[in-house]
Amino acid sequence: METTRVNVVLPKKMYASVNKLVNLGYYKSFSEAVRSGLKDEVLKFEVPAARLSESELNELDEAFEDVRTGRERSAADLAKELGYELRG
Repeated sequence: METTRVNVVLPKKMYASVNKLVNLGYYKSFSEAVRSGLKDEVLKFEVPAARLSESELNELDEAFEDVRTGRERSAADLAKELGYELRG
């Protein structure tokens, strides 16, 4: 497997929590823990997207572009403006 080295900035508490999991033997290394978490996040988006038609994917792309350019606001921004906090 070809790899690429990246630098990531993490909150100290998150870094300590991941190190604790490594030290407890849940992961062989810090990198393995990060890869595992990223894999779960990628799959969360890729699996549902694979079930969408090309026109549905295009609609999603347009919607994300609307949010990115400020034509529309994200649900999180709207909730925050209304005094709510979305939890993911």
